[in-house]
Amino acid sequence: MTKERHPNHTDGNLNYTREGRGCGRDDTEVPQMPTEEQVVEALKEIIDPHTNMSVYDMGLISGINVTEDEVSLTFRPTSPFCPLGVHLALNIKRRLIGIEGTEKANVKVVGHTQEEMINRELEAA
Repeated sequence: MTKERHPNHTDGNLNYTREGRGCGRDDTEVPQMPTEEQVVEALKEIIDPHTNMSVYDMGLISGINVTEDEVSLTFRPTSPFCPLGVHLALNIKRRLIGIEGTEKANVKVVGHTQEEMINRELEAA
């Protein structure tokens, strides 16, 4: 706390105020909630090595939902037999967790012959 002379006091008394955002609030930083724009930018960094395109630009991502500290989405690999389905899904989850303010990322895989196994692995990761 700092001592500042309140402009309305003319008697020389000091007024105690908090630095920062005003009275009644502390100075601790409140983490920012991730935005959908941040999620999209992060997804554009996940590249399918067979096409050299991002999973987002390929239209493989749907149902993006951002809450206070959680991101959820659905990932549909290009083929029901996509050999990179697990690898791409795990990379998506890791990248989402890397967004500032994100504590939890839920990635659900659909349209893959092994989607149940992949989703179990994603939940454990």
